[in-house]
Amino acid sequence: MKSKATFLPIKALAPALLLAATVTPTQARELVFSIIGTPKHVINGVIIPEWAANVKKATQGRVTVKVLQKSVAPPPRLYDAVRTGIVDSAYTMNAFLVAKAPLIQIGQLPLMFTSGPGVATALWRTYNKYFKAKHPLPGVVVLGFVSGSAGVICGLKGPIDSVATMRGMKMWSMPGFSAAAMARMKTSVVPGPGARVYSIVSKGIVDGYSGLSVSDAYSFKASQYAKSCTIMPGGVFTPNFTVMVQPKAWSSLSEADRKAVMSVSGEKLALGSRHWDAVEAKAQARFKADGKDLRTASPALQAALNKAWTPIHQAWIDRANKLGIDGKAAYDYFRAQAKAVTANAQ
Repeated sequence: MKSKATFLPIKALAPALLLAATVTPTQARELVFSIIGTPKHVINGVIIPEWAANVKKATQGRVTVKVLQKSVAPPPRLYDAVRTGIVDSAYTMNAFLVAKAPLIQIGQLPLMFTSGPGVATALWRTYNKYFKAKHPLPGVVVLGFVSGSAGVICGLKGPIDSVATMRGMKMWSMPGFSAAAMARMKTSVVPGPGARVYSIVSKGIVDGYSGLSVSDAYSFKASQYAKSCTIMPGGVFTPNFTVMVQPKAWSSLSEADRKAVMSVSGEKLALGSRHWDAVEAKAQARFKADGKDLRTASPALQAALNKAWTPIHQAWIDRANKLGIDGKAAYDYFRAQAKAVTANAQ
């Protein structure tokens, strides 16, 4: 015996259809996030996971960040990977964005480091006050910045304690501002990414290395070859990172969830840089415990380096002016904010 199908009249269905059209169900959204380097590094193992946990909590679980255990693209191409939607979100080193975002390079200038949270927060505030309206980073939504610890100068044979010592040395360096800073000291520079420092230093091709923090030198296995490292107050170079999300992925979130994500990004994300500073403090203690020399640059060396590196700062100011930004005002604002944040945290 065949059963008869029962159909409701259209008029009877109308109220239900209208109700369904006006009610939007709350859907969970997962943002796939790409890292750079090893999952064990502090930015991958602590800073980004802490932010991801905060995102989940702030959105009551509606938005989760899935942090991958490896990069979906070579580090210099991560910006493009986010922009084109290969991955929802990621961070990239600002040194890879010189052509696309020259203004945010301010945080990587030599002598600018105060603390990780100080630099990252100052960069976020300066970005919003001076850069964002005229020169945003095209194709992505910037959620915030993270700062590493300041780079030092290390010698494989002994201390680097004077300009005379630096002259004529052959030194591996982080590219960009660090390499430019070393070149102004009449050193022969072999620039390259941190991942390649071991192959250069271990073979004795250079006399030293510059631009890496002590903790990153341990991460890249270069510290074992250094006999002495010199800390320059303000640093030779400070690595900064932009945390970004693909616009379509961002717009797929509700307005309420976007606000919730931003409530734990920006300055709160910047404060996560404190973990990098903590790792650096432990690494410096380890370096000394290993019987190696760790010193602060003498006042004479500091004065010489400040004088030699001033043109690098002026070049950034000049570039900002050409882009329609009051370069000196932005520069002074950044420095003041970095110092204030660091002082308030102590």
